[in-house]
Amino acid sequence: MSQIASLYATQQNVFSKLINADTLQELYAVFEVSASSYWENHFVFGKISGKTTKKLTKKFIDLLIINTILPLKLHYAKHIGRDVNDEIILMATGLKSEKNGIIEGFIKLGVAIESAKDSQAAIQSYHEYCTRNKCLQCVVGGSLLNRID
Repeated sequence: MSQIASLYATQQNVFSKLINADTLQELYAVFEVSASSYWENHFVFGKISGKTTKKLTKKFIDLLIINTILPLKLHYAKHIGRDVNDEIILMATGLKSEKNGIIEGFIKLGVAIESAKDSQAAIQSYHEYCTRNKCLQCVVGGSLLNRID
């Protein structure tokens, strides 16, 4: 909470900065905030702890970008009649893939997942095909079922 408060206190026009960012570096710059000095030696109110700088990690920022900022940019662009598909794909290609059970399952099947673009496609495929038992309509499912060992 302190970091989000710091974000709003130090950054003006956060929404505009996020929507208008053309590169990942611009997005990372928006999230380059740390908690106030009080939180450097506190985890909870009134209880002193070891001193550490509380900053958003790159991994956390990547998850914010993948799951919040890119969908927001895409939806807003569609709302105002702007095409940002190539920009969104380029940004997603520049981010590392997510790590979760769905992605690990695809990797075990031999699917190459190199970037967030790939992991988002795998997650979408999982929800569209795997959870609905539409294996024969899926490229991965079809290839697995037609595999000769």
